[in-house]
Amino acid sequence: MKATAIVALLVMSLVCVSGKDTFTCPKNCKCSKVLVDCKLKKYHAKDFASVPETAILHIESSSQVLFPDDSLPRVRQLEINAPGSEIEGYAWNKAADQLELLELEGVRLRDAHTSFKLLRALRKVKITAAALNGLNLKKFKIHFDEKNPLAKLAIIGSDLSKLTSITVPNYIEKLTLDSCNLTEIPTQLSNLSNLEYLSLKYNHIKKMINLPKKSTIINLNWNRISSIRNVPNGTLKLSLSKNNITRIKNIPASVIILDLSKNNITKIRKTSFQPNSELMKFILTSNKHQNMTISKRAFKNTPKLLLIDLRGTVFEAPPEAFTSLLHLTDLVVDPRYSDLCHSVNKKIGVNICTLEE
Repeated sequence: MKATAIVALLVMSLVCVSGKDTFTCPKNCKCSKVLVDCKLKKYHAKDFASVPETAILHIESSSQVLFPDDSLPRVRQLEINAPGSEIEGYAWNKAADQLELLELEGVRLRDAHTSFKLLRALRKVKITAAALNGLNLKKFKIHFDEKNPLAKLAIIGSDLSKLTSITVPNYIEKLTLDSCNLTEIPTQLSNLSNLEYLSLKYNHIKKMINLPKKSTIINLNWNRISSIRNVPNGTLKLSLSKNNITRIKNIPASVIILDLSKNNITKIRKTSFQPNSELMKFILTSNKHQNMTISKRAFKNTPKLLLIDLRGTVFEAPPEAFTSLLHLTDLVVDPRYSDLCHSVNKKIGVNICTLEE
């Protein structure tokens, strides 16, 4: 093959087509019509000048990279996984009214307040193990243009222990503050009238206060909660695994899925659940108490139950506690309860009870 032909092929391999336009694939990147996937040691803004606005730009780096002011291109979606790297406050200037989805992992925002103030079109934000200078001191405040409302915000693995107030748009729909070293639920969350999903996993929260009144999915797994209370009416899924709860109470009748695994429940009483409960899936695996009792009428208020998962839990219960549930299709227990399983299946006439480690 002639040298000129080889050069032509190399040039063509660096040019990608997006819609009607062509663009040059940046160095150390792989490009398709919608994705620009890069692994860099250094970031040079000029290399990304021709990346189209509709592209998804993914940047990975094992080196500490600096993204200076005015350096990030106008794209719809940006993902940066570069531990130890830094993004200056005005790095987003060109993308201010275009960027809708942002994911950051391991980076440091030099001026997080300025960054969020600039990004007016954001719909989804996920920040993992990042240093949020400007948000990490006392107050967390984000304002967005209501014409482009932020729908989802996730901050994971960033220390927010000194947080005394949080201000996010009232129209936010999903909020995640996992592994943020929180000791309490920020007061302002109770005023978020459109928040449907709240996750505060892997924190140090002790009390269930300030929960949003309209949330339908609440995840407080791996905290230090000892008592269930203040769960909003209308909650559909409640996750409280790995806490210090000893008693089941104050569960709204609206809850369909309840996870209380790895707690210290001592007894399930006939008053544990509210009358006319909508509960369909009850998970209580690996309960820490070594002799939990389930009363004969423990589930009298939960006639719609389809699944009860008690794997890894030591308990005492009469077969009648389960055979009265007309819609139950799955009862999962440890092999040690083979006699109980046999009695339940024989009474109902269907093998709903199974033995699993």
